[in-house]
Amino acid sequence: EARQALVQVYLLLPGMAGGSVSKAKELAAAADKRQPEHAKALRAMIALQDKQWMEAERELQSAKPGDDKSLQADLRGSWSQLATQLLADKQVAKAKTIFEQLQREHPTQAIGPYGLGRVFTEMSQHDEAIKQFERAAGLAGADKLPVDHRLGIALLNKGEKPQAKAALERFVSNKKAN
Repeated sequence: EARQALVQVYLLLPGMAGGSVSKAKELAAAADKRQPEHAKALRAMIALQDKQWMEAERELQSAKPGDDKSLQADLRGSWSQLATQLLADKQVAKAKTIFEQLQREHPTQAIGPYGLGRVFTEMSQHDEAIKQFERAAGLAGADKLPVDHRLGIALLNKGEKPQAKAALERFVSNKKAN
């Protein structure tokens, strides 16, 4: 966990504040001998920062977390980040595949259905998007995602203005909403 946090710091801080991709890569390389699966997750994080989607996917696919809950969470976060970036790059089919995988592998977590809701919104399949956002709302991690915001948009796109208004008002009144 400390290595992952330090890699994030190195990737986010500008060079004059002590950050650098080379420092992040050195830290990942140092982890390779003692914790090779964690090193894969770190390399995936670095590849995501560099927008090297295929490299990130390769590292994520090769990582085997076993029973390590922390590593499982790190990998889940990196997979969702990759899918979100692919969706932003209009690679909708690839993003959909990853979010479906997240939903299958982590059925109690909100990120899979939430991501699928975003995919279906992008595809103008509003009924399916609404269904996915409603599913995500009741799962673990939903409080960290703007579910009501996206649900409100999907409802608005469908033309259901009163329901959209209610969802968006919930989002705005939620002090924890991002």
